[in-house]
Amino acid sequence: MQNKGVIKFFAITFILVCLFQLSFTFISYRYANKADEYANAPAAKSMAEKMSQGDPLKLEYYYDSISKARLEYYNDSMANVDVYNILLKKYTLKDVREREINLGLDLKGGMNVTMAVSVPDVIRALSGYNQDPTFKKALQLAIDKEKRVRETSSTFFMNHLKRPIPMPSWPQSSTPLNSKTRSTTTAQMMKSSR
Repeated sequence: MQNKGVIKFFAITFILVCLFQLSFTFISYRYANKADEYANAPAAKSMAEKMSQGDPLKLEYYYDSISKARLEYYNDSMANVDVYNILLKKYTLKDVREREINLGLDLKGGMNVTMAVSVPDVIRALSGYNQDPTFKKALQLAIDKEKRVRETSSTFFMNHLKRPIPMPSWPQSSTPLNSKTRSTTTAQMMKSSR
C-alpha cells in the first residue's frame, strides 16, 4: 500500500475530469431552458392571439409557429456568444452543445414501444394448450371470423363457446355430461378467463 498517494491522485483527477465534462451538459441545459422561456414568453401568446382573431384553431397554429421561430432565433443568435469561461478557454454555446453528453432517446423520453399480443396464442396458453378438437374448432372459427368481421377473436370465441357444441367422445365418467352441464362449465370458464 505504498502507492496510496498515486491512487488518490488518479481518483481525484478522474473526478475532476468527469465534473469538467458534465459541466458542459449543465450549461447546455441551462441555455436550453432559457431558449424555451424566450420562445414561450407571454409576448408570443399575445402575438398569436392578435393574429388568430378569436379562432382557437388558428391560435394554436400561430402560437406553435411563433414559438418555433422564436426558439430558432434565440439559438441562432446565441450560437457564437461566449457562455462558459474557465479562465484557460472560453466556450461558445455552439462549442458547449458539441461537448455535452448526448443522451439516448430512452433518457430524453423520445422512445415509444408498441407491442402486439396474439389473442389466440394467449387463449391457447391459458387453456394449457388444450388439444380438444372442439376447443381447437371454436378457436379457429374465432380467428376466421375476426378476419371477416370487426369483432375480436376473444369475444367471438367466448360467444361461440356459449352455443351448444357437439360433445367429443371422451372416456365415460361417473356423471354423464349433458348440455346443461356443458353450459355450466362454459360459464365457469368464462368467469375464470376474466
